[in-house]
Amino acid sequence: MDMQTRRYAQRRFRLFWVLNAIPVAFLLEDVLVLYGIRNGLPEPALAALASFVQLTMPFMLLGRLFTARWGLSGGWARAYVIRYSFASLLIMAPWFADVRARTVVILAGALVFAMFRAVGIINMHPLNGEITTEEDRGHYLHTNFALFNGAYFLAVIATILLTRTWDSTWIYQAMVALGMGTGLLSLLVLRGVPESGEGREAARQPFLKLLGEVRREIRLGVLIPAWAGGMMSFALVVPFAILFIKNGYGIDDHTALVFTLLTLIGSVTSGVINQRIARWVDPDRLVLLYAAVLAGVALFWAFAPGEFIFPLVALFFFLAGISRAGMIVGLQHHLISTNRAEHRMHVSLLVELTGSAVSGLTGTVVGGLLLQYFGGRYTGVLIYQSYFRVVFLILL
Repeated sequence: MDMQTRRYAQRRFRLFWVLNAIPVAFLLEDVLVLYGIRNGLPEPALAALASFVQLTMPFMLLGRLFTARWGLSGGWARAYVIRYSFASLLIMAPWFADVRARTVVILAGALVFAMFRAVGIINMHPLNGEITTEEDRGHYLHTNFALFNGAYFLAVIATILLTRTWDSTWIYQAMVALGMGTGLLSLLVLRGVPESGEGREAARQPFLKLLGEVRREIRLGVLIPAWAGGMMSFALVVPFAILFIKNGYGIDDHTALVFTLLTLIGSVTSGVINQRIARWVDPDRLVLLYAAVLAGVALFWAFAPGEFIFPLVALFFFLAGISRAGMIVGLQHHLISTNRAEHRMHVSLLVELTGSAVSGLTGTVVGGLLLQYFGGRYTGVLIYQSYFRVVFLILL
């Protein structure tokens, strides 16, 4: 792929991610759970909605079949056509009078929506690798992440304003429809991203044969624990910091949402900073730097003041966002740069599945058990301070 074609591919792929931020904000877990509550779904169904993205990651294996037939961008686009088409079921749910029927319709739509996200997302790292070079890869990845989070930030603000202005089920239906329409529009952009054909050929190779090559050439014993450790760190820190300020300090939902937005602002800031220094700083060093920042955030919460101090809390949510973005993109950069083109899809499959499993189990099992243990012995902020003291030791 020549430089002119590569630049064109980068512009199209970047536009795809900016457009894709809208359906992510309007159709993923938080809004889906609120929509489920509106439709009277029972708590087990709401819990399932919140876990579908993690539970459906094994469907990345199906993505190999799509890629083998239609290529990286074509396979991804076709998977997402199915994904967004099934989102229409969510719009229909309130039209059913029976709550059981509404539950089945919403769960079916959300499940297929999450499944085909996994089918398409397997091509992200291989496509990023094809349209970048060693010289511009770090700059491009960090810029992309900043733009996506910036668009996502604006979409989340729109979600808040819409739901507070119109407290009705129809506004959720309208957001689902807008997310579905924008998602389908983004696929026209994605479908036109040029590629070399290496991804299609790699997907046609026997999986076990390529896995054997990967194991001989790549230090999976380092890459997989690093990726899983990064995902685990986020799962143990950021969601539980929200619990700290809500249950420990007793702040309301709208104030808590402000800190979620500050995390997104931190992610955008991280992308802006990193895209300027990525040409000179090795991605491994960036990952270590931001891992240290995240450990510092956990240390703050371990000894946080007993009273809510807005500027101080805001600072550490902002730093958590900076750390999250820096670690994610740094790990992506490392994965793409240390693998041959024909191996990227299969290495992505291994690390994404492992990372999802570890982060899901860590958040639900380790985090839940720690809170249960300390909740039976302490009250108020001391529960969460004790939790974060253990988490800080884990992160070390």
